[in-house]
Amino acid sequence: MRTTHLGLAAAAALALLVTGCASAQPGGTTAPTTTADPAPTEIAPTETAPPAPTDDGDDDAAGTPIPDDRLAGLDVMDAVSTDGAAAMWAEPGTSLAVFIGGSGSSACVPAPESAEVEDGTIVVEFEAPDLAAISCTADFRVYGWTFPVEVDASGPVDVRVEGLSPADDQVVELTVAPEAVLP
Repeated sequence: MRTTHLGLAAAAALALLVTGCASAQPGGTTAPTTTADPAPTEIAPTETAPPAPTDDGDDDAAGTPIPDDRLAGLDVMDAVSTDGAAAMWAEPGTSLAVFIGGSGSSACVPAPESAEVEDGTIVVEFEAPDLAAISCTADFRVYGWTFPVEVDASGPVDVRVEGLSPADDQVVELTVAPEAVLP
């Protein structure tokens, strides 16, 4: 037991001695020098995050993305797969959540543009990407956004989703019930 403690003490002393000698240079100071990398500096991101919603009354009409962790807990995949889109209230009458499906390559997914109320129907506009110009993966996932709206949500509200494909005639007709609210 005593030899083990002496051996450890000798090894530690040798390590300190080697470190001190390695840093001393002839004609220089005996203070140890470091070769560690400098502290990292913050680098500006190459991609910008979508703008965060504000409470100044000027809502983002182009839609606010619903985070992936929140999407994972929603049961909308079947509706999106079957109908092409799904909708429910984020806040009844003031904020509509719209879900679409698409490739895991986000550049291949239609981009939300606006949501407006026309004659009691909420019309949500998307812009489909030019799929001939990009390469997309074959996986399928759900994307979602919330849109500010002003409509009476005491009864079912019709929703029309447009622009999910380059063909202008593709429209998804949905109805949102008053009780269909994001959990």
